[in-house]
Amino acid sequence: PRQEATLQELSLDIPERKPRTTCSLFMEDPKLLAGSDRLWIISPEDVRYFKDGQRTALIVGNRLGNITHPFLLEGRPAVLEERPGGMALTILRNRLWERGPLIHFGPENEVSSLVSRIRVVPCAGGIHLFMNFGSTLQYREGLPQGSGSDWSSWEPVARSSKVWSAACVEGQAAAFVV
Repeated sequence: PRQEATLQELSLDIPERKPRTTCSLFMEDPKLLAGSDRLWIISPEDVRYFKDGQRTALIVGNRLGNITHPFLLEGRPAVLEERPGGMALTILRNRLWERGPLIHFGPENEVSSLVSRIRVVPCAGGIHLFMNFGSTLQYREGLPQGSGSDWSSWEPVARSSKVWSAACVEGQAAAFVV
């Protein structure tokens, strides 16, 4: 369901450091993505960005299903989108979400959603995946091919918790676990 949220700005140059509201949003599950010149706001139903103090809404020609946290791929917003039978790498091009072939992340009969447990990190020219699976944070380089159910390509990184993130730091994919 759509909910109202506010985008706030915090200036580190102002001594009292109180956030100020820059705009309000009425979107379904908005996710933020920092671009080189704008802050993207992406939800399954909508794409907006905030640049130079202005919020701009894009008229996107298709709606998404359940999505991972967005990431930049070749400078364009991208997500892994849950589809019947798997997930698809989906990239925003010319105001349309273009879906790639299906990717399978586990057993064919897996019915629980994985999108909230996956982070895609483009880094040093490659794609890196982190997935919170059971009580372990797992890692692999590249998207799975074929059925994707070959778990030997995933490596344990750390005991997982509900609070974790992943990013590209100094040209290396890194995970941060609380």
